[in-house]
Amino acid sequence: MGLSERSRKKHLDAAAKLTPPGTAVRAYAVGNVSPRFSTSAAVAIGVFVAVFVVGLAFGVIFYPGALLLLYLNHSIRPPRGLAVSDSALFVMHRSFLNSRPSKLLASVPFFVLSGAQSAGSKVRLQVDQETVVLRKSEYDRLVSATVTMP
Repeated sequence: MGLSERSRKKHLDAAAKLTPPGTAVRAYAVGNVSPRFSTSAAVAIGVFVAVFVVGLAFGVIFYPGALLLLYLNHSIRPPRGLAVSDSALFVMHRSFLNSRPSKLLASVPFFVLSGAQSAGSKVRLQVDQETVVLRKSEYDRLVSATVTMP
């Protein structure tokens, strides 16, 4: 499910605050990094296994909760925000709590958008050292913002 227009505006404003001063952000899109195993996922799984084993020793069975599963999804497939400005394409980390952009990760030139690989309704975009997976509609939003630039 995509962002509502109200949420997109709030995310766009948050993205504009993270970019260098004087940068006009034209469009904002959301995606996720291709799955990868991270240290934080290993730690979360390790802690759960330890709690599960201790619980079994006392005759209690623990089930992983929704929060643990959401955290694992967030750490294995980190969400990314992509913002198009007049000068570059900005890649941003999105917060676990409110999903808004929270940290600027990279600034890359626009030609990265032309190297996208389409697979059905998803588009894979090699940005910096990560492969960001976007919906086709999100990718089209970024491309249309670069086409309409003066």
